[in-house]
Amino acid sequence: MTIEQDLSSVVEELRLHKHAIDEHAIVAITDPRGVITYINDKFCKISGYEPEELIGKTHRVVNSGTHPKSFFVDMWRAISSGKTWHGEICNRAKDGSLYWVDSTIVPFYDIDGNLTQYVSIRADVTERRAAEKLLKKTNDQLTRINDELEQFVYTASHDLKSPIVTMQGYLSYLQRDLSEGRTDRAPEFIERLALAADRMRQCVDDLLELSKIGRVTTNPQMVDLNEVVRSVVDSHKLELKELDVEVSVEPDLPTVYIDPNRLTDVIDNLLTNAIKYGVDNDEPVITIGGGTQEGGSKFFVQDNGNGIAPEYHSKVFSIFERLDTSKSGTGIGLSLVKKTVENGGGSIWLESIPGQGATFWISLPGYPDNE
Repeated sequence: MTIEQDLSSVVEELRLHKHAIDEHAIVAITDPRGVITYINDKFCKISGYEPEELIGKTHRVVNSGTHPKSFFVDMWRAISSGKTWHGEICNRAKDGSLYWVDSTIVPFYDIDGNLTQYVSIRADVTERRAAEKLLKKTNDQLTRINDELEQFVYTASHDLKSPIVTMQGYLSYLQRDLSEGRTDRAPEFIERLALAADRMRQCVDDLLELSKIGRVTTNPQMVDLNEVVRSVVDSHKLELKELDVEVSVEPDLPTVYIDPNRLTDVIDNLLTNAIKYGVDNDEPVITIGGGTQEGGSKFFVQDNGNGIAPEYHSKVFSIFERLDTSKSGTGIGLSLVKKTVENGGGSIWLESIPGQGATFWISLPGYPDNE
């Protein structure tokens, strides 16, 4: 075999190697200053740029701004000292979309030891990164759900025992009285038993409702908050009149993106809570208002009752939490509200100063296509 044939064979082998690399990887070559001198078709395809838009430029063209300046300083320090650098970089395509590449940058030198170029071999790992992000989010959600479930089981078992203990106590009293032929206290004991049974029923109903949130398919849509508030307030009309509670609704409430049935439950629970604690004021007033904000909407339900101390602001959303046991209810209403709002991608928080009432704020995201 002649030298020319040997050389031709080597060239052909290199060509095949290059073809294989080009088929799989994103390739770019830069001079020692970082100016691009070569890019393959795969680089153009993923970045959306034509070769002439990249050749003669630096990689700043595709810089996404995701990484801090120190990230690239460390990278250049490594490759300029002759070391191969490996890492994942987030770039920005011509259309503005982001993509991640697993990159290996190798410095090349001539026979005299002078740096001649850098060769970058990259693989698109955007989908893998997205999958990892989704997996982490799912794991975080599962961890949170597991923690909530543990707390739920503990609290539910504890609070459900209360009416059971009450029922057992009065049943024993009733049994003893009847064995002694005494019936004068029977009506009172039966009434107590009925109240305890009704409380247990309410707890179970609320627990079942709480368990549906996030499990039962919902139908989120754009809902006029004005109509929902009007309907809920109207359903409490007799109670409001009897307790002499004034409800002030601000005009032009926002349109919100949520399941309309869930929104009704949210407003009903917040209004019920405001009525319950607002009557502590001689002239109870409940105010409902809100408006749009960047990325969605925000609204509030406010009472002028005794207010809540700061250390209890997050505690009020815990299941079965009743800060004032003299008030009726199961202590699940605000837990239902919180879970509903968060399941819809929103948030809820409390603003309150003791003696100055309480305001429950809810923020909901906008319609997905407008986010």
